[in-house]
Amino acid sequence: MKRPNPKQILSHSIALFSGCLIAISAPVSAWHGGNKPVYAVSHHVQLRTFDCETQQDIPLEWYLNQDITPALQRLNNGCENERNMLMLAKIWATDPMAGVVYE
Repeated sequence: MKRPNPKQILSHSIALFSGCLIAISAPVSAWHGGNKPVYAVSHHVQLRTFDCETQQDIPLEWYLNQDITPALQRLNNGCENERNMLMLAKIWATDPMAGVVYE
């Protein structure tokens, strides 16, 4: 009796697995309602980004929206950190030893 070629076993196994996958997926997709009608919906969404320079342009009613409030708070915190960082950079540019504690 002739021994089977390992490459043939692998290719036949892949073919069998692929066939089983196709045979199972077709009725499952039909059962889950694959033929539902698709309706066109158009949404007009305006994407706006703000940074520290344009922070004053944020509409005031956005601060009342609870979904947007955390993002606005993160922006405010980031801008405050940036201002503090720039202030420290100016101080350290004039006096590099500012803030050093001697024991």
